[in-house]
Amino acid sequence: MNGVHTGGDMKPIDFDLKAAQKDNSTKQAELQKAMETTGKIPDDMARGMSAEQKAKMEKDFKDKSDKLKKQSALNDSFNAGMTAKEAAQAEKDPEARAKKWDEAVADFIKAGELDPAQQAVWANLGESYVRVAETKTGPDFDATIQKALDAYSKAIELKPDDPASHNNYAIALGKAKKFTEMQAELKKASDLDPPNGGK
Repeated sequence: MNGVHTGGDMKPIDFDLKAAQKDNSTKQAELQKAMETTGKIPDDMARGMSAEQKAKMEKDFKDKSDKLKKQSALNDSFNAGMTAKEAAQAEKDPEARAKKWDEAVADFIKAGELDPAQQAVWANLGESYVRVAETKTGPDFDATIQKALDAYSKAIELKPDDPASHNNYAIALGKAKKFTEMQAELKKASDLDPPNGGK
């Protein structure tokens, strides 16, 4: 209750906690909606706040909103890449399959730009580039397989103890005819996952 002052001869103060809670929830929902629309706290809802408190609340809301938007865009790009990858793996027609691998590469690149610290993005980008490289020859093959190697290197840099990344990197190195490096990567994969070392 606001505006209540204690004194010698107090009158009863009636209050309803459920109503107050409901009123507070309604105000919070209105504030949320207003900030989503304008990014600002309306003046009538900012009563009792200092300018610094208002500015901090608006900044915190913007930061949280930006983070959620970025996370949503990352999820959308990564999921689109996975969908294109799965479609490519299921596709029988070579031309249509190549297009799907190109789509997967584009989506994983976008996801990597949104958040370069996601190991799964780089591992899937590496695999997609390997598949694209398989459709090319000569200098085009060399350039594309190098992009696959770069993506796998980034995945391993982010998660050095992942045996699958070392194994897949080794396979890409083999396609690039870098057999000494391939052998070293296979050894790392085997050391990290001894039960599957025989594979």
